[in-house]
Amino acid sequence: MINTQEAFDIIRTNLPDFSVQKQVLYDKWFIFVLTPPDPEEPDIFVKVSQLTGIVLDFVPWNEPNPKAIEQALLNG
Repeated sequence: MINTQEAFDIIRTNLPDFSVQKQVLYDKWFIFVLTPPDPEEPDIFVKVSQLTGIVLDFVPWNEPNPKAIEQALLNG
């Protein structure tokens, strides 16, 4: 299993031009809110598996419990 710092390092390696705005652990995934280098572009969400370190696009409102994810992001 990877820790918070390792997940952050994975994001920095895979998306070096993006700024990390928020990072929370939710259901064995590290969820990141990232700001792209172009200020005209909206923030994006990605998730990193705590078990494998795989990076995936993430759409919170398409998840089974978007309210819980919203709370995790607000409280994290």
